[in-house]
Amino acid sequence: MVKGKDPTKDKAVTRSHLSVRFSRWYYSKAGQSLDYDVFVNSQEWNDAWADNIKVGDAVLIDDKNAALHVMLSAPPEEFVMKLLVKLVKEGGKWKIDRVNGLFE
Repeated sequence: MVKGKDPTKDKAVTRSHLSVRFSRWYYSKAGQSLDYDVFVNSQEWNDAWADNIKVGDAVLIDDKNAALHVMLSAPPEEFVMKLLVKLVKEGGKWKIDRVNGLFE
């Protein structure tokens, strides 16, 4: 994204990282009509995020579900985008099933 390329244009690669449920929704008319990026929960992309990503430890909910926190920051302003990423195990691999913005 920093280079101006949209990685989600390669559906095969994107689907390899998304759950079946999330992938179907994301590539549906509803998912494509959003006015924000569901992966960063923002209308804008900040290039500084690429070098300022913090990923928390995954917390297992059960044998097929997990969650983790991701923080994207943009120094020097120190604006922080906090995300909760929910994962699901499909075909023996952990895949993104949902991304929610966390607001304080």
